[in-house]
Amino acid sequence: MMHVMDDPTGVTHDWIPSDRFYELAAELGVGERRLEDWRKANLVPRPALRGHEGRRPLWYYPPHSERQLEAAVRWRRRSHGLGGISVALWAEGFPIPVEHVRADILDNDLTLVYIGIRIAFEHGWAHVYSLPLQHDLFA
Repeated sequence: MMHVMDDPTGVTHDWIPSDRFYELAAELGVGERRLEDWRKANLVPRPALRGHEGRRPLWYYPPHSERQLEAAVRWRRRSHGLGGISVALWAEGFPIPVEHVRADILDNDLTLVYIGIRIAFEHGWAHVYSLPLQHDLFA
């Protein structure tokens, strides 16, 4: 019998079951170990515990997770490492913590960062132009 908890985490019906997320990752050539590395690098979100089926925990990913995983795979194909990918994902509008974006910019080759910001400019994402955000990123 499945028991779903009342949800203080904000998980709603459109969240993605972890089984489905792992299936998509496998279809895209991303194994569980790589997925964990990408979670640690903030390239894909962490799941939220939604309940239990017997003793088995039920983990769910936020609704944007599939799109973010697909984008991370696309950027990883263009990069030799993980450096700069979080900036590109952030520039595409995914919820990457600003502290991680700042660290990624300062710790890596800026070529991929530049590409990500150019894409943001071309798509008119106004938050890239934000002076307060620039101060947050580089201060």
